[in-house]
Amino acid sequence: MKQIGLIYRSALLSVSLLFVACTPENGGYVDNAPPADPGPPVYGGQLRVALEGETNNWLPGRGNHVAPAALTVAMALFDPLVRLDHEGQFRPYLAESVTPNESYDQWTVRLRPGVVFHDGTPLDADAIKWNFDNLHKRQGSVTFGSIRDIDRVEVIDELTVVYHLTQTVVPFPDMLTRAVGWPVSPTAVQQYGEEAGLYPVGTGPFKLVSWRRDDRLV
Repeated sequence: MKQIGLIYRSALLSVSLLFVACTPENGGYVDNAPPADPGPPVYGGQLRVALEGETNNWLPGRGNHVAPAALTVAMALFDPLVRLDHEGQFRPYLAESVTPNESYDQWTVRLRPGVVFHDGTPLDADAIKWNFDNLHKRQGSVTFGSIRDIDRVEVIDELTVVYHLTQTVVPFPDMLTRAVGWPVSPTAVQQYGEEAGLYPVGTGPFKLVSWRRDDRLV
């Protein structure tokens, strides 16, 4: 019996060594088949994306863009003044520069020239101030609490505004990566009035053609 047990253990050890020797170093399986050739890039086409939720309004400052589904759509329609790069650093996007004063209670934002909303309205300093005054700095705005440290926005010239704060805020650029920093066309909001949230007009890579609530966005 002792000899049989020894032979059995030796056989198990041999199988184990064979398995280890044949297993890839990363512990998985290697597919050596070459990838299929996707062909040359094609402009246009359609991309269908399933969303797990809906929002009540697409205007920054009025709509609930907390859910991931709403953020997915919002970031397609709107561009931010500032974005985070892959290293987590703040980088101007629609803004050309974002510069604080020595006490970090005034931030000067210089916009990139030549940017327009989807309806042709220029993205200028007046548009930034209009967005702040009419969509964010008002009672009932969903962003009202997050901008409590901003007293006002001052237009300096066609492409420059200054955010006047009530206290020192060193990470102020972070605010401009979110809904407060997503400009929407003042022309469109004034045109559609109370229904403007159904027809958001931004500067993002996509523009909204139609929205059937709880069904589809195109």
